Amino acid sequence: MKAARSTRDTAYGLLMGVFVLGSPSGLAGREAAGGSVATPTSHRKPEYVDDATITTGVKKAILSDGAVKSSELQVETIKGVVQLTGFVKTSDQSAAAAKDAASVRGVETVRNNLVVKSPAPPA
Repeated sequence: MKAARSTRDTAYGLLMGVFVLGSPSGLAGREAAGGSVATPTSHRKPEYVDDATITTGVKKAILSDGAVKSSELQVETIKGVVQLTGFVKTSDQSAAAAKDAASVRGVETVRNNLVVKSPAPPA
């Protein structure tokens, strides 16, 4: 009786796989046909984070990064797009600020418009 039930359960599982996914091997039919395969995260709605919260998070991330040493830096966020403007001393500081901004939850894109200051000419 137990063997019959196991066989029936296996057959049912295979039948459901064919019905739901379109092929006995699971996703092979969709991949062969060029279709996309959904991942578990693609079923979740993106979490909304308001722009003010994103801006605050970006400012905190940049201020806490010892690699970015500039008080001449502005952050503006519109619909998850963060724009960095202002002046930094090196291109490494510019890159670090952009990386810090991108790490904040809710940021969709970072537009790095930071300008590297040229050293003052000798007198």
